[in-house]
Amino acid sequence: MTAPRRPRWGRSIAALAAGALALTLASVPAATAADEPQAAEGGQAEALAEGRVLIFTATTQYRHAEAITQGTPVLEAAFAEAGIESDHTEDPAVFNDADLAQYDALVMFQASGDPWNAEQKAAMERYQQAGGGIVAVHNATDMRGNYAWWDEMIGSLMPGHAATGSSPGLPGTVRVEDRKHPSTEHLPQRWDRADEWYNFSTNVRGDAHVLATMDESTYDPGSNAMGYDHPISWCKYYDGGRAWMTGMGHFGAHYTDEPELVQHIVGGVEWAAGLAEGDCGGTDWGQFEKVSLDTNTSAPFGIDVAPDGRVFFTELVRGQIRVFDPETQTTSTAVTLPVYSGGEDGLLGVALDEDFAENGYLYQYWSPASEDDTDPASFVNRLSRFTVTQDGPGTTTIDPESEVVLLEVPARRLPDEPGHTGGGVIVDHATGDLYLGVGDDVNPHSEPSGGYAPISERDGTFHDARATSANTNDLRGKVLRIHPEDDGTYAIPDGNLFPEAEDSADKTLPEIYAMGFRNPFRFAIDPATGNLGVADYSPDNGSDNLAQRGPAGIAEWNLIKEPGFFGWPLCMGDNEPFRDVDYRTSPVTVGEFFDCAAPVNDSVRNTGLTELPPAQPADLWYGYQRSSVPGAINQGGGLAPMGGPFYDFDPELDSDTKFPEYYEGKAFFYEWSRNQVFTIEPTDPEAAPGETDVEKVNRFLPDEDFLAPIDAKFGPDGAMYVLDWGGGFGRDNPDSGLHRVDYVTGSRSPESVPTASPNSGTAPLEVEFDGTRSTDPEGENLEYAWDFDGDGTTDATELTASYTYTEDGVYDARLTVTDPAGKDGTATVPITVGNTRPEVDFGLPPTGSFFEFGDTISWDVSVTDAEDSPDGSAIDDERVVIQPALGHDAHAHPSEPLHGRTGSVATELGGGHGEGTNVFYVLDARYKDDGGAGDIPSLTGSDTTLVFPKERQAEFHTEQEGTRTAPSRDAEGGGEVVVGSDGAWASYDPVNLHGIDALTLRVASASAGTIELRKGAPDGDLLGTAEIAGAGVSDFRDVRVDVDDPGESFALYVVFPGPGERLLNFVEANGKGVSDTTRPEVAITSPEAGVELEHGQIEVTADATDAENTVSQVELFVDGTSIGVDDTAPYTASWDVTADGYYELTAVATNDRGLPTTSRVVVAQVGDMFGGMRTFSNADGEFEQLSSGAYVIESGGANMWQGTDEYSTIFREGSDRHWSATVKINSQGNSHGSAKAGIIVRNDVTLPGSSPGYAALGLRPSGGFEWLRGNDAGQLVTSSGGGSTAYPAWVRLVRDGDLYSAYWSTDGETFTQIGEPEELAGAADLQDVGLFVTAHSTANRSAVEFQDLTFADEPDPPQVEVAAGSRCTGPHARVTVSATNVGADPARLELSTAHGSKTFKKVLPGETVSQQFKSRAGAFDAGAATVTATNGPHEVVVEDAYDAVSCR
Repeated sequence: MTAPRRPRWGRSIAALAAGALALTLASVPAATAADEPQAAEGGQAEALAEGRVLIFTATTQYRHAEAITQGTPVLEAAFAEAGIESDHTEDPAVFNDADLAQYDALVMFQASGDPWNAEQKAAMERYQQAGGGIVAVHNATDMRGNYAWWDEMIGSLMPGHAATGSSPGLPGTVRVEDRKHPSTEHLPQRWDRADEWYNFSTNVRGDAHVLATMDESTYDPGSNAMGYDHPISWCKYYDGGRAWMTGMGHFGAHYTDEPELVQHIVGGVEWAAGLAEGDCGGTDWGQFEKVSLDTNTSAPFGIDVAPDGRVFFTELVRGQIRVFDPETQTTSTAVTLPVYSGGEDGLLGVALDEDFAENGYLYQYWSPASEDDTDPASFVNRLSRFTVTQDGPGTTTIDPESEVVLLEVPARRLPDEPGHTGGGVIVDHATGDLYLGVGDDVNPHSEPSGGYAPISERDGTFHDARATSANTNDLRGKVLRIHPEDDGTYAIPDGNLFPEAEDSADKTLPEIYAMGFRNPFRFAIDPATGNLGVADYSPDNGSDNLAQRGPAGIAEWNLIKEPGFFGWPLCMGDNEPFRDVDYRTSPVTVGEFFDCAAPVNDSVRNTGLTELPPAQPADLWYGYQRSSVPGAINQGGGLAPMGGPFYDFDPELDSDTKFPEYYEGKAFFYEWSRNQVFTIEPTDPEAAPGETDVEKVNRFLPDEDFLAPIDAKFGPDGAMYVLDWGGGFGRDNPDSGLHRVDYVTGSRSPESVPTASPNSGTAPLEVEFDGTRSTDPEGENLEYAWDFDGDGTTDATELTASYTYTEDGVYDARLTVTDPAGKDGTATVPITVGNTRPEVDFGLPPTGSFFEFGDTISWDVSVTDAEDSPDGSAIDDERVVIQPALGHDAHAHPSEPLHGRTGSVATELGGGHGEGTNVFYVLDARYKDDGGAGDIPSLTGSDTTLVFPKERQAEFHTEQEGTRTAPSRDAEGGGEVVVGSDGAWASYDPVNLHGIDALTLRVASASAGTIELRKGAPDGDLLGTAEIAGAGVSDFRDVRVDVDDPGESFALYVVFPGPGERLLNFVEANGKGVSDTTRPEVAITSPEAGVELEHGQIEVTADATDAENTVSQVELFVDGTSIGVDDTAPYTASWDVTADGYYELTAVATNDRGLPTTSRVVVAQVGDMFGGMRTFSNADGEFEQLSSGAYVIESGGANMWQGTDEYSTIFREGSDRHWSATVKINSQGNSHGSAKAGIIVRNDVTLPGSSPGYAALGLRPSGGFEWLRGNDAGQLVTSSGGGSTAYPAWVRLVRDGDLYSAYWSTDGETFTQIGEPEELAGAADLQDVGLFVTAHSTANRSAVEFQDLTFADEPDPPQVEVAAGSRCTGPHARVTVSATNVGADPARLELSTAHGSKTFKKVLPGETVSQQFKSRAGAFDAGAATVTATNGPHEVVVEDAYDAVSCR
C-alpha cells in the first residue's frame, strides 16, 4: 500500500558507502538541541538535497539527554549524506500547518511526555492525513502523553524494559525479519548489539509491519518479557500517511559508534518521507483478503496453478480433476477417474509440467479402482501423465485415454487399510525434475505399539515401517525424485540418495531422494535454492513412554538440502529415538534405543541395506509434549503438518494482488488440524549439518477463517491459492473450498455466499435464491447480480430471488456482489434439473449420543429418492455405503466401509488413541442415485452422525467463554480440567441423551457452589444443577445430575455461576446410550479414600451390578497389578502392604458378554507419607521421609530462572491467603554455587514454566539466601538476596492476603526479612506451598536435608507489649504510646488514646512502633492507652495506663 503523499523515490541509505558514513560519524562533535529550527550545513548536503525533515527532541517527562546531545548531530550528518536537509528544534510552535508543510517527515527523536497543545496536535494530524511521515525513535515509542492518536500510531505502550546497565547496555540479538525494506536491507539476519531493550504491552504484528524482533533467549528481558515474538522496529500506513518506529537507541554511543543503527533510522526516515521505496504492509493483516473462488467442492486435495491463471485441483473421493478459470470465474470438471477411496487413497496430488503452456502435460498421483480391493494385485497407486486441452475460456478437458503411467508404487488396501498414502507431487520448474511424496503404508490403528513406532514383525501382519520407510529397497515412506521424459519414461537425476551404479546387490532404489518419513503429505520446493520444505506427520500417542516405547508424537518440518535419511520409524523430531521392541514375544521384549547417528534396520522384513545413513534431525518440530518453537507452534494435540510453498517475489510482475517482497524466500506452513497458517524464515546463511535451518516462525493471518487448509500454491499473479478441506468429519464437508489470498490496497472484496432451495429436482423446478450470507469487509452496502442459467446476463438484482427452470440440465447459478468501490466477489451454486438428490438421514444413532469403545452400535438409516424410490422400498442396500471412522480432534480415520440401511459395527479405539484424548466414533452414510434422463448426472445424498464416549473430557469443548484450562490432579487423570466461575461457560455440541438417565460431573472446588447444565445457550433451559461440596481443589468427586432426554440433539452448556472457581474434569453419561447392551457399574467400597492405613493385610472390596447382564467376575488391582479375582458378591481380595506410600486401587468388573468396566480410582494412603503432602519433579528428583517433618530431596535441575524452570518439590495443596511456612535446612549438596533449596509457592507447582503466583525462597551453597519472584507468565524474573551461607539455616515464607514476605535465620529464633512485602503476579486464592530443590546444573545433583517443616494455615493470635507514659514538652502535655509485636506473625496495630489514634497497617515480628499524642489544654487527666492488634481472624486488645500531667 502506498500513502497518498507524493512519492519521491531517492537513493536508499544502503547505497551509501559504509566507510563514508563511518567517517562522517567519527567526525561529528557532541551538540545540544537548539531552540529554533536550524538547517543542516554543508555544500554537499545542499547539492544532494532530495527531501527535508524535522528533528524534534522536546521532552516533558524523562529526558534521554545523552542520546539527544550526541545523537542529534550524527543524524543530521547522516541525513545530509543521504541528501536530506534537516532542521532541529525543541519548540512545539513549529507544529502548525504552514511550517509542517515544508517537511517530508517528522523525526521524533527521544521526545517524551506531551509537548504539544491541542492546536499543535491537530496540525500534526492534518499533516499526517495529507500524506506526511512520522518517525519515532526509542523514547518516542513510549511518550506516555495521554495522546490517543499518537498511542494508536505506535500501536502499543512500553510497560517496562530490560535492565539498562551502563553504556552501551545489555547485549542481545535482533532478528531482522524484513531485509528488503530500506531501513533494514543493510542488516544481517541476526544483528548482535547492546541496548536498553524495550518491552511492549501488546504485539503490533497484525496491525503494523514488523521489521525486526528481539530474540529473548539471548538476554534477560525482565518482568515484562513479550516472549517468542517481540517486535522492536516496525512501520505502518497510518491515518493517510506513513509511520516508522524503533524501540532501539538509548545511549549516545548507539549513534556515535553504530553506523548500522544510524543506517536503520535513516532508512526508516527515507521511507517515511517518501524518498525510498518500500512496503510496510506485510504483517498488517488488514492488507490481505481471502477471496472464495469455488465453494462447491467435495474433498479437495491437491492443487497447482497454470501460467495463464487456471487453477487445477483434485477431489479425493469423486476422482475429479476440477479447473477454475479466472477468465470466466467458473469451475468445470476436466476429467473423472475411477478411484479407490478407502483410507486416505483417492485422487491425490497434481502437478503441471514446467512446459505446461506448450505441451499441456499434467502429472497425477492416484489410486485406480479395482474389482477386488482385497486382492494384493490391486495394491498399487499410480503416477500418471495426462494431456490437457482447451478450446476456449472455461472449456478445459483431459482425455483419460491420454494417460501415460510413469511409475507404480505399492499401496495396501483391504482388509487392513493403512492410510498414510502421502500423495504430494511437485515439479521443479528450474530442472523439470518431479518429486513424489509417499507415506509408510502402515495402519496406525491396528499395529500393536499403541501409537509409537510401528515396528512389529509378527507373522501375517503388515505393521513394520522398517519394511517401507527405513527400507532402501522400497518406494514407500520416501520423497522420490525422477525426471519425466517426453516419451512417457523417466530418467534418474544425478544426486539421488542411492546411485544405481553403486547398487550391485540390488539393495537400493535409484528413485529415492530422501527416506525415513511417516507421511510426507505436503512439501514444496524453494525456487531460489532448490531445497525442499517437507512436513511429516507424527504418531498418535500423546504421552512419553521412554522406558517401554519412546517419545510421544512429534510432527516435523524439514528443509532438505541434500539427500538423506530422516529417521522414521527409528527416530523423530530432534533425533529422539524409539526403543527396539520385539512384538513377537509374549510379553514383548523391550530393547535399547535405536542409534540415530548410526541407524541399523535389522527387521526380518527389510529387503534393503541394514546400515542406514545417519538420521537427520528435523529443522522444526512440535508434538504432544514438546516444541522447538514454543510461542509460535505450541506443544499439545492437533498434529497435522503441511509443508506449504516458498514465495518467489517478482519485481517485474504487474499485479495488484501479489504478496510483498517481505515474504521472498519464506516458506509457508499450515496446520490442518489447528486451522492455522505460519511462515517459516530459513536461516541465512544456511545452517551447518545437524543444526536447524529455521530462524523464526510466525503466524500468518491468525484471524482468517482457514478450515483445515490442505494445499496451497502461489499463482502467476503472486497471490496464494488455498484449498480448504473444511470442517466436519465426513469427506464432503459443506465449507470446503478453493480460495485466493490477495495482498490488496484500498477496498477489499466482498464475499458472495449464495444459497438455493431446492438445489435439485424435476422440471419445472422453482428455486428460491438467497444472498443474505454475503458480506463486505468494510460493512458497506452491496449490489447483487444473479445469473441463474449461466448465460452471462443478469437475471435479478435483489438480495433474494426466485427462478423457475423449465429444461433439464445442470446450471451454475451465479451471484456477483459488488461494493461501492467496484470490488466484487462471485460464487456459484449448482442446480440440477432432471434429477433429485437422494435424502439420507440417520435415525440411529442420533448425532451426539453416547457409547463405549468396544461396544457394538447399530445404525438405522432412511434413504429415499424422488425418481428411483420415493418411499425407499426399492433402494438397493448394497448401494448404501456406511463409512465408519475413528474421529480424532477435527479429523477422522476411516476404516473398512460397510453397506446397508441397517446394520451394526463393533467399535474399536485403535492404536495410539488413549481414552483421555479427543476421540469419538463417526458414521457417514451416503447413497448415489442412477442419474436422470440423458446426460443428467447422478447425485449423492449423505448424512453424518457423531457418537461420543460416555466419559467426555471437559477440555474438549466446542466453545467457551471465561473459562481456562489447568492440569488435572484428579486420580482419574484426564490431562486437563476446565476451571470456571462468575458465569463462565463451556459448550459441547452435539449432545444427545438417547438412552441416558443422568450426567455425572467429576468436579472439585475450594468452596461450595453449583454447576448448571443448560440446553442450547448459557441461559437456555435448565436441565439440572450439580451441587458442589467444596472439599478442596484437589478433592475431585462425582456429582450425579438426573436429566430428561429432550428427544433431540443439542448443544450442552456447562455454566459456572457465582464466585469461586470450580474445576471440571469430565462429564460422564450414565445409561445404556446407543450401545447394544449395558456394561457393569463397579466401585471400590473399601478402603475409603483419605483414610490412613497401617501395614499388613488389607481387604479390598468392590460392588458391581449390570442392568441387562450378569457380572461374571471382578478383578481388583493395586497400581495396575492384580491382587485377585472374585466371582461372587461382595467382591474382595486381600492386599499385603509393607511400605508407606500412596496406592491407586481399581476394580474391573466383566459381564457374561465379556464387556468390562473399570471403577473410579481410590487413592489409599499407607503410613504417614510425607505428612499427607505430594511430590513433583521435572528434574529427576528422589524423595525420602526421615521422620515426621524431616525429609531429603535429591534433585537435578538446570535453573529456576525465566524460561528454565526445573526443580523437585514436596508440597501441600490448597493453602489459602493466610499462612506461614518455616523449615530448617540441615545440609545442602554443592552441585553449583547457585543451587537452591527452601520454600516454594505457586498456583500449581506441577506446571513449571507457566503457572503464575510464583515465588521461591532458597539457600545457596554460596551467596546466602535468595528471594525469587515471578511474573504473570509464570517465570521467576526478580531476585533479592540476604545473609550468608551457613548450616543449619532456616527460611520462612509468609502470605498475608495479597502480600508475601520472606525471612531467613541462622538460629531459628531471630528472623530477618528480605526486602519489603511483595505481591505476586497472578496469585490465586489457593496455592501450592512446599519444599524445593534445584541443582542449578545440567550435570550434577544436589541432595538437601530438611527438618522441622511447619505450616501455619493462619497466623497465631497476635502478641503485643504496650508502654504508655505522659510528659511535658515545654507548655505542651503529651502521651507517648509504644507497641512491640512480640508474636510470630505480622500484625495490624491501632494505637488509641482519648486524644487521638494512629494505625500501622503491618508491623513485623519484633518491630516496635510509637506515637505521641498532645493536649491543646497543656494538661490532661490520668487515663489508659489502648492498642488493638489484628492478624487474619484474630484480634487482641492491650491497655496500659498513664499518669495525669499539667505543663503550665
